[in-house]
Amino acid sequence: MGFFIGTGSAQEQLSENGTAHFIEHMNFKGTARRTAREIAETLDLVGGKLNAYTSKEHTCYYTTVLDEHIDTSLDLLTDICFHSTYDEKDIEMEKKVVLEEIKMYEDSPDEIVHDLFVRQIWPDFNLGQPVIGSAAVISALTRKDCLAYRKTHYVPENMIVSVAGKFKIDEMIARITAVLGKIKSNGYSFLDQKLPVYKSGIRLIEKDTEQVHFCLGTRGLSYHDKRRYPLMVLSSILGGSMSSLLFQEIREKRGLVYSIYSYPLSFKSCGLFMTYAGTSLKNARQVADLILESIEKLRKDIPDKMIETAKQQIKGSLLLGLETSSSRMSWNGKSLFYYNRINEPREIIEIINRIDKAELEHLIDYCFNPSYYALTAIGPFKDDIFKGVFDL
Repeated sequence: MGFFIGTGSAQEQLSENGTAHFIEHMNFKGTARRTAREIAETLDLVGGKLNAYTSKEHTCYYTTVLDEHIDTSLDLLTDICFHSTYDEKDIEMEKKVVLEEIKMYEDSPDEIVHDLFVRQIWPDFNLGQPVIGSAAVISALTRKDCLAYRKTHYVPENMIVSVAGKFKIDEMIARITAVLGKIKSNGYSFLDQKLPVYKSGIRLIEKDTEQVHFCLGTRGLSYHDKRRYPLMVLSSILGGSMSSLLFQEIREKRGLVYSIYSYPLSFKSCGLFMTYAGTSLKNARQVADLILESIEKLRKDIPDKMIETAKQQIKGSLLLGLETSSSRMSWNGKSLFYYNRINEPREIIEIINRIDKAELEHLIDYCFNPSYYALTAIGPFKDDIFKGVFDL
């Protein structure tokens, strides 16, 4: 069972960046009926699991339990999401935890470089903000802020309940309605997402690291763009697997990297396409050049065999990824959140099967337009080693 709340960094003003993530933490710290320990023990006592995450566009609280304990799961999720007390002592304690989490994140260049890239290419856009937030905002949060944020965002109009497993649908709907029907709305107002302005260019962050970690990317597609599935195929061909062009050319053939890959990053209104590589300082410029050369190779010709391999990889990953009730719950919840309907896997398979080379060639011209290119890198720089990299 999952409770999907439509709030994340995309729904935050700059002055409240990180609040959604902090609320997620605080919702495990105690309610009017349960202490933090009792929250932790509720599902442990019946062999279940409880967890949560915050993304840029939604927060999800989810459980896995045996079917006989579904009422316990529903009661617990409702309790932590709508009845957490946000004790001031707990807030001050959890601030320390989140500030340490921010420090840990900043000490992981292979992770933070992705967020820094998004901030660079979308500098004045809500989606460019990091989910984890800033130390300054977290340090200043009060109990009043937490209560106000919950009152604004944790309302029925902004919530999806997804359940997968052994149950009767009518009975489950009645159970959910009986519990959540008591939750009253306070007049939810969704923060409209404007289309972002893309800022191309290069940003170097000097840090004493063993490797240079960099993201090289460009504009992508939203979840609602019909070209999103062809873009997944294109990403798989470029850097989505061990047989991909980047992996074979840069790691296997030349031994310049351990980790290199590409991926599309989609949101409700827009998207990005990103490649990542970690390599030594002396090889970083060569790796960036090779990434761009690989894109130009695909612009000239996309081998039919690679297209078919990519399709099979995506279909296999999709179907194998839905083998558990937990993954199906997540799939259904996200489908409703982004499309207001359930996307059945067979529909996606049919779309993937129909993708042809012409669609991929169009996407190469649309996405890999040098005027949208940006690069963010972390490493022990002394000179601008990437200067002129986009001068193709």
